[in-house]
Amino acid sequence: MSSLERDELSKLDEETLGEKLYKSLCGEETRYLIILDDIWEDVWSDLHRYFPENQSGSRILFTTRFKTIGFEASDKCIVRNLRFLSHDECWKLLQIKVFQDVPCPPELLDIGKKIARKCNGLPLAVVVIAAVLASMKNNKTKWEEVAVSLSSYISKDNSCMKILELSYSYLPMHLKPCFLYFGAFEEDTEIPVQKLISLWVSEGFVRKGKQKNSNAVSYGYLIDLIGRGLVQVAKRRSNGGVKTCYVHDLLREMCLTIAEKDNFMKVIKG
Repeated sequence: MSSLERDELSKLDEETLGEKLYKSLCGEETRYLIILDDIWEDVWSDLHRYFPENQSGSRILFTTRFKTIGFEASDKCIVRNLRFLSHDECWKLLQIKVFQDVPCPPELLDIGKKIARKCNGLPLAVVVIAAVLASMKNNKTKWEEVAVSLSSYISKDNSCMKILELSYSYLPMHLKPCFLYFGAFEEDTEIPVQKLISLWVSEGFVRKGKQKNSNAVSYGYLIDLIGRGLVQVAKRRSNGGVKTCYVHDLLREMCLTIAEKDNFMKVIKG
């Protein structure tokens, strides 16, 4: 596509552009692969009608923060949960971002691996902290400072926090206080689900259901937060239910920031 065509398309309204897309993809012999990144609930409901089902083997691949969108997209949809990176994968990514093709200096190996581990498998955290480390010119003392206060370094990156805060902004109102409450727990803590549910109920966060008790409604809230990728399962019960859970350090930092800003809660660090 030429730059002229791009300029012309950018001037079209959404409906006209959608119709042009639909017509360009129609045809028995036409086979297409569409890749969409970070799809939200309302976006997919608006877009899907512009992709014809022409039975020619075409495919649509998209990433989303909402597991339910994948299941609702099509009865033939295959949903794959993206896993967190391993410690080794975090370290490899960190090295590439900081040193490119140059080997990591021996004196920074141990502290570098420690920083990679503290990213807890989140690629976004690795990329953000790599930019911080790259600016420190292999200063071991400064790298050690980052290792001690990694979350605070990342939370200072506005682009990173804006990406994370989007997930919070799109939460239904009844889930927002439940999520912010995770900031009250210490960093790297496995939280027993029964304890969490009891606290939510006692704080008045849970709407009583007509056919469900408060504990059942609370558990549904937790499953929703897990499905949105904001909360992680630590341990499961023998019946498959969630026994303990946790939030990533960056998300906890975000909870604390938003909670204080909105006068929801302030945690005094000892």
